[in-house]
Amino acid sequence: MTQASPEQLAAWIQRMAAQDERAFAEFYDATSASVFGLLVRILKDRTQAEEVAQEVYLQLWRKAGSFDPERGSPWSWVVVMARSRAIDATRSDRSYGSALSDLEARPTAQPLGNPTPRPDRAADLSEQRELVQGAMESLTEPQRETIQAAFFEGWSHREIAKRTGVPLGTVKGRVRGALATLENVLRPQLGEQSMGGD
Repeated sequence: MTQASPEQLAAWIQRMAAQDERAFAEFYDATSASVFGLLVRILKDRTQAEEVAQEVYLQLWRKAGSFDPERGSPWSWVVVMARSRAIDATRSDRSYGSALSDLEARPTAQPLGNPTPRPDRAADLSEQRELVQGAMESLTEPQRETIQAAFFEGWSHREIAKRTGVPLGTVKGRVRGALATLENVLRPQLGEQSMGGD
């Protein structure tokens, strides 16, 4: 972080709450290098860190009015918001990717040694498969192809970028956008517990 004092940061945040774009630019210049470093350490991916940093600063701009100096320092407020965004990005990639992959890859999942699927489990999985397939139709064609490559064919983001000639950042953006869309469609139908796995 640069030499800006807590008082200076708090003053910028106060002006940001009043929609002062110059204050936001100064605040960004004073904090962005440290925020980006924090995001890279959490996410271990510079491209994803850049994308999440944009989301963090958009949120800081929108929520500047909620900053309360009585509850903590300006820097603590920034760090909490950045960590929260980074963790959300990580969870989104892992939990929904894992759930979708699991539903597609194990259409009749059952305990080992039991040759006959439990009728209730088979029916549930069949219904979930149909919901996932229906939700996939809500995606754009590029999103659908990227999700299929990433979760149903097992390609890494880098492999998808290399094989398709699409920039890595675009691939990651498509995955995140697709997962957000699928979450919105599937969460009300499958429920939080089902989406998280067994």
